[in-house]
Amino acid sequence: MLGCRRRCAGRRLIGVSGRCGLIRCQYPRHQRGFADVNNAAAGYDLLPLVVYSALAFALVGIMVGLSYVLGPRLGRRANLLPFESGIMPLGDTKVRFPVQFYLVAMFFVIFDLEMVFIFAWAVALRAAGWTGYIAMLGFLILLLIALAYLWRSGALEWGPQKRRLPAARARAS
Repeated sequence: MLGCRRRCAGRRLIGVSGRCGLIRCQYPRHQRGFADVNNAAAGYDLLPLVVYSALAFALVGIMVGLSYVLGPRLGRRANLLPFESGIMPLGDTKVRFPVQFYLVAMFFVIFDLEMVFIFAWAVALRAAGWTGYIAMLGFLILLLIALAYLWRSGALEWGPQKRRLPAARARAS
């Protein structure tokens, strides 16, 4: 490559791989042109991805095949039930969950997703500057308002509902 740079100076064009790229260069190994050099480099970029994908699919196929060949073949009635564990079920499987379980799960997902935004802001804190700081402060204030509303409305209460009369509430304050 250095020899080519010295001898082809002034009329060479360096391609992706460092070859001069001239179609009529005096050195036979450099007589490839830009199209061939770029296509060769693009083909080599995909090779690791293709090899990795092939190995991943082969590994999955081997694991599924080995589990089929080496796995036990038991045809007991307990193994064919929807909640298979090898143990005969006791009682009814249709258990009713209180609504509070679902409410807490939804609140967890919502506030956990907001933590993703806070983490992304913390990573880019220096790049965001004061504008990002003020925007995140507004976001956190909105979160605290939502949490206070949920707390005040009793959505986070787990026990039996406490009945409050409007008149008793007015006398207490």
